[in-house]
Order: sequence, then structure tokens, then C-alpha cells
Amino acid sequence: MRNAAEAAGEGGGTITLRTFYEPSLRRREGPGPGRSLPLQIEVIDDGPGLPPEIADAIFDPFVSGRETGTGLGLALAARIVSDHDGWIAVSSEPGRTVFRVSLPLAGTGEES
Repeated sequence: MRNAAEAAGEGGGTITLRTFYEPSLRRREGPGPGRSLPLQIEVIDDGPGLPPEIADAIFDPFVSGRETGTGLGLALAARIVSDHDGWIAVSSEPGRTVFRVSLPLAGTGEES
């Protein structure tokens, strides 16, 4: 949310939070059915988008598109999501950036 707000700048913009349940989304890491990640959270903004030169490394430590950024926020977010057996992804173009966090249900005991 903070990154989206900062991307909007002083001119403002729109930030949309979207949550939904997608039972068919699965994360596969080898043979077998994979792990279900049905809980979806999206942060969508209409800012300028990610700079192309950092788009592929946005979740790596010390990568930032802002002059005063440390590049630790998204790396930390990715680590926390991963520690919860989830997935974080981004799609970005000028006027629409979407960060999506996909998480498993708590306490299902499902194995991948």
C-alpha cells in the first residue's frame, strides 16, 4: 500500500485492494497435485508502473525504483509470504501495477 501511494506522487491516484477466493490456484514444485493457494490479495494502482530495468528483480534485496528507497520492503514482503508457503507476484505497465499475494488456508494440513 505504501509503495502504491508513493508511486502516485503528489498528483494522487487510485489504489484498489481486492480480495477473493480462488480454489483452483495451486503451486507445484515437482510431481503431485501441489499446494492450494486459494486466498488472494491484490494491491492495484494506476501509477507510472515499475521501471523496466528493475522489473525482473523487484523482490531482490537492495533493488529500488525510488531515489530514497532501500530496496528492502518488497524483499521482506516476499520472504514473509514465502515463509507462510505463499506466493507473491507482480505485473506492471504504465497506468496499472498489480501486486498479488496468494496464500494457503491456515491449518489445512495439506502437503504438496
